[in-house]
Amino acid sequence: MIPPEKGKEYLPDELLGNQKFNTTWGRLTWDTVSPTIDTRFDTPSNGTNSHPVLHRAITPREAARLQSFDDRFIFYGSKFYIRNQIGNAVPSLMAEAIANAIWESYNE
Repeated sequence: MIPPEKGKEYLPDELLGNQKFNTTWGRLTWDTVSPTIDTRFDTPSNGTNSHPVLHRAITPREAARLQSFDDRFIFYGSKFYIRNQIGNAVPSLMAEAIANAIWESYNE
């Protein structure tokens, strides 16, 4: 019922429930900054975590890409632990940028 790249504002009132946040049941949008990826990224009712056009939540690999993990990175454990590893991670490229800034500052 939610069109590509849109949110729950397209749902009928009787399906909205008592959710307090506007970002629940939202779809990601192409070519924009992703919202925060948390440990429940596979639950559409938890936030803006649905695929932009397909009728599903994003996969762990898609969430890992949003967190800038290389596709060759292997996650170990159950689905629960993999979700936690991805959702609790500092994005790899951000960690690298912070480390480089600290290194440059240290060498001045």
